[in-house]
Amino acid sequence: MQKRNKLKNLILFVSFIAMIPLTALAWLSYLDTSSVPEDSIFASLYQRVTYGVSGFEIKTGNNPAAMPTRIAIKDNGITNGAQYHEASVSVFYESMHETIGKALANQGEFQTTDLTDLKQSLKLNGIYFGYEGSLPISLLANWMGQTSKDEIATDIIWLDENGTLYIHTISGFKKKNTDIKKWDIDVSKLPTNKCIFAADDDMFQKIRPDTLIFENDIVQAEKYSVSVPDFLNAQNGTSLTNLLSAFSYDLYVNRYEENQGETMVFVEDYSTLHVSKDGTVVFNASANEGGIDVSSDPEYSNELTVQMDLAVTLIREVQNSMGDTSQAMLYAITGNNDEKVFTFIQCIGGIPVKTEKPFAQLVIQNNKLMEARFQLKSFNQTGVQTAVIPTRQAAAASNNELFRLMLVYTQDEQMNFTAQCVYRF
Repeated sequence: MQKRNKLKNLILFVSFIAMIPLTALAWLSYLDTSSVPEDSIFASLYQRVTYGVSGFEIKTGNNPAAMPTRIAIKDNGITNGAQYHEASVSVFYESMHETIGKALANQGEFQTTDLTDLKQSLKLNGIYFGYEGSLPISLLANWMGQTSKDEIATDIIWLDENGTLYIHTISGFKKKNTDIKKWDIDVSKLPTNKCIFAADDDMFQKIRPDTLIFENDIVQAEKYSVSVPDFLNAQNGTSLTNLLSAFSYDLYVNRYEENQGETMVFVEDYSTLHVSKDGTVVFNASANEGGIDVSSDPEYSNELTVQMDLAVTLIREVQNSMGDTSQAMLYAITGNNDEKVFTFIQCIGGIPVKTEKPFAQLVIQNNKLMEARFQLKSFNQTGVQTAVIPTRQAAAASNNELFRLMLVYTQDEQMNFTAQCVYRF
C-alpha cells in the first residue's frame, strides 16, 4: 500500500510540474503585448508564442505580418529588391523594417500629392515596401515595433532620402515629412537583385511609377491543382473535431443537414456553424451571447491588434484542421469602430491567389466575432512549370499610369491555378 501511495504521489507531482508551462502558455495566449512587462522574461516568451520574433505572424510560415510582397532599397542611385519570393523579401525586410516603422510612427499630417511628385521622389535614394492590399498604418507600425494612431490604409510605403514618406490610399497618393533622413543599413549584405522603378525609365511611364522592373525576373512558376476539404468525410485527411474546436464547438452539439446532405449545420444556443462539402465554412452568431470574445479585458476592447490576434488564431486553427499549407494574408480592414470586417487572401510561395470570393472574411462587432466565412481550398503541386510574361514586357504593353503590375495565381479552364501578370489599381 505504501509503494502504491508513493507512485500516486509521484504521478501527481509530475502532473503538477507539467501544468506549469502549459498554464503559462495558455495565459500568454490571451494577453496583449501591452499587458506584458517589456523587461520581463515573459515578454520574450510571449513574442515567440503569439507575435513571432519580428512582428505578428499572419501566415502559416514564419514571416511577420508587416512583411510586404514587394520591397526595394535605392542606394547611390542603384536599386536592389525582391518581390513574390519570400526568402529574398524576408532578408530585405529584416534589414529595413525598423527604419520604416519609425517613419510611420513620426508625428505629422499627411498631405495630398500626385503622381508627378511621387515620380520625382522615386528618382532619389530611398526604401520601398509594397503590399497586395491596403493595411492601416497603425497596424503596420505596431507590427514593426512602433506606435501610431493613424488609421489611414495604404498599399505602398516609400521613404526617400529627404525624409519624405509617401503612401497610396483609396483616395490617391499622400505624403508627409519625417525626421528619418538617414538609416544604418549595410546594403552590401543584402541580396544582389538589381531592379528599377518604372519612374526611372521613360519606356515604363504608362504604369504606376512605383512598379518594380527586375533584370532577373520570374519567368516560370509552378502550376497547382486544387481540391476542397470535405470535413464530413473523416477519411480524407481533415479533422472535423479540430474545425469545431476552432469555433468552441464540440462533436456533441445539436446538428441537422441542409442541401440534401451537402451541408451539416451545428447549433449552439446563440450561434450556428455551417460546414459544406464544397469547402465553405460559415459561422454566425444570432445574438451577442453567441459571439466569440476578442478579449475579456475591457482595457483592450477596441485594440485593433487584439482583434487581429483573434482573427489570425482562428484562421490558423481552421487551416490546421484541413492540413492547409498555403499562407493567409491580411488584405483589408473595412468598417468602423463598432464593426470591422477583416478580409484575408491566400498566397502560395509568396504569390497571391486571385479568386472570386475571399479566402476568409471575419466580422467583429463590439469586440465579438459575430460572423466568419471561409472558402477553403488545398493547392497541390502538379510538377508542371508554366511561363510567366516578364514584367518588363508586360509593363511596356500597358497604357494606364494609374495601374501597376502584379503577379497572381488565377484559375484556368482546367480548374488549375497558374501564375500570370495582371494590372491592378
